[in-house]
Amino acid sequence: HLNNYQLCIAEDLKRSYRPVESTGYQLLDGLQATGYCRIRYTAGDDFKRAERQREVLSAVADQAKKASLPQLTETANAVFDEVYTSLDLTEIVEMLGNVTNYYISDTAGFPQENNRATGTIGSKGSCVIPVNLEDNVRWLHQFLFDDYDYEPSARVKECSDKIYSDTNGYIKK
Repeated sequence: HLNNYQLCIAEDLKRSYRPVESTGYQLLDGLQATGYCRIRYTAGDDFKRAERQREVLSAVADQAKKASLPQLTETANAVFDEVYTSLDLTEIVEMLGNVTNYYISDTAGFPQENNRATGTIGSKGSCVIPVNLEDNVRWLHQFLFDDYDYEPSARVKECSDKIYSDTNGYIKK
């Protein structure tokens, strides 16, 4: 699947590509890594796709920590015009100077894995659904801010009730 995706990307970009010829852990170039991240319709569906994306981002972060600031700056300059961000290049280069201080503490998704379900909801199609949005928001505040006393807003509670109403009978936890 990786090679099929990178072939499509290479054709769109009008450039060549190097097929991956074996399975297992290996160093991928940018086109191969993008193809790997885009694999769909295999076991695990979109959850597995998101996991592959996190795996690649983690590997990129690990490689960035091994690079010098001039190498990182050169890379940032080379790709900046291809990236949409609210940051300017100066801000990005400044952050790259601290890359060795960054770490990925967790790659849990939202809604929380043990408090979400999937289902096909009428015309909305296939959905990832928070079984209880209020509980997910509480968990998120615990995770991000170490706040175990957070109480979700009235709006979150309203949305949680609406999700329950809209999905009652559709989801299976």
